[in-house]
Amino acid sequence: MTKRVLFVCTGNTCRSPMAQFLFARMAREAGLPWTAASAGIAATAGAPLSAGAVSALASRGLTDLRHASAPVDAAALDAADAVYGLSTEHVDALKTRFPAAAAKVKLLRAAAGLKPIDVEDPVGEDE
Repeated sequence: MTKRVLFVCTGNTCRSPMAQFLFARMAREAGLPWTAASAGIAATAGAPLSAGAVSALASRGLTDLRHASAPVDAAALDAADAVYGLSTEHVDALKTRFPAAAAKVKLLRAAAGLKPIDVEDPVGEDE
């Protein structure tokens, strides 16, 4: 049975799509029947990956990726088996706006067994 993971950041042009594409590759390479999607708390529908995200993913062998940003909604949360916010702000916003999905919303780094800190927003920063 396929499991679906949803990654959520702010604009859905950097952090969450990078997590989506990296996770999808890792799941595929491990032979796991998991799919990944991403969305943003304040995303405008249809924005492309940022140039920095394209470059960072290309440096990891991921090229020719198709992505259009999407605002997070109840349907995306309902379809997901697990939801990972890239920051505590995202986790808090998701739990507040979508309380029915709160049990499946976690901070990405904490869920991965890492120090539970935010994945910083790269917008405006250098590579």
